[in-house]
Amino acid sequence: MNPIQVLECQADFVRRAKDPSDKFKVYLRGCFSTGYDVHGIGIDDEDAHKFQSTLLSTFENGEAYQVTPDMTDLVEFAASKLDASDRHDVTLPPTPYGIVRLDKPIPVYDARGQMMLASWLTWAQISYAKRSAFDGEWHPTRGIFITAWNDTVTDKDDVHSQLVEWAMRTQADPKGSRSIVLRAMGRWGFIGSDIIRDNEKMGGAEVTLSQQTLEAMAAEDSKWLAEGRSAPPPAVGSHTNIRRYFHALWLLLNQTVTSQYPARIPRAHAHRVGRMPIPGTLTIVQLRRQEHRKADHETHVEWQHRWLVRGHWRWQPTSEGPKRIWINPYVKGPEGLPFAQTKKVYRLAR
Repeated sequence: MNPIQVLECQADFVRRAKDPSDKFKVYLRGCFSTGYDVHGIGIDDEDAHKFQSTLLSTFENGEAYQVTPDMTDLVEFAASKLDASDRHDVTLPPTPYGIVRLDKPIPVYDARGQMMLASWLTWAQISYAKRSAFDGEWHPTRGIFITAWNDTVTDKDDVHSQLVEWAMRTQADPKGSRSIVLRAMGRWGFIGSDIIRDNEKMGGAEVTLSQQTLEAMAAEDSKWLAEGRSAPPPAVGSHTNIRRYFHALWLLLNQTVTSQYPARIPRAHAHRVGRMPIPGTLTIVQLRRQEHRKADHETHVEWQHRWLVRGHWRWQPTSEGPKRIWINPYVKGPEGLPFAQTKKVYRLAR
């Protein structure tokens, strides 16, 4: 996608979400009204309305980012290297609201084992109530509301897995209503959302569902079967921890490993951007080309080849306390020797 198309997609979300006659609002509300968060806490109608309003604010006020394929590879790799004991920091996002277009989608597995492709990521600062362990009272605190989306236009092969559960929830026949559902949701295929709480542990690559959540999903499946409808695949007990992707992206946006610059909007298209109900700017996030470090000249070793040292996270002491920094991958070994590397790592090098 080019910058104009990204901004037009962002504006289209706002138009559809504001149109009271558009079925998209019903679809959006249905994404939350019967859901559970990762802690097994049920989402009621009041929460659903709040999340829906937050999403609209996100797309109205969000700064847009377009992430190149090589940068997406780095986000995936960096996320896999985060430690489960790391803690979230709600001050990491560069802007209060953000919408990210991933030119290369990230695979995400849901609680039923269905693989989805996340082509859009959104975030928004949000306040919520948290019960104190000291006085038992509820206190307002800060968090980040994150959502992952599939693009039903560019990721056509991935649409069906995301439609089944929602189509059944609205008592529609998935086989006969595919085109109807697509018209309602447009290109925004909801994958899932979560609230990142400050100082909360990162967790592993997968989130294990609570017994309460599993029982609630099984009860809903049984209800569908009793009504004569086909139930979706059974819950597998865990799903992808998308919070790690967001955290890795925010960390990398603060590193010199990335190149960020505003997209150039052709003068002929400037009037189109001016009519959009959004900020109308987009930042391109690119992986910088890496300069090879000089080889270590150990006199007692006869090197047979050169190789790539993988990028990795490191805790760096600072005046404000330790912070995560990304150590760029670099080539090691004398110049002139053959390069030996696995395909997986080579794919991440430029």
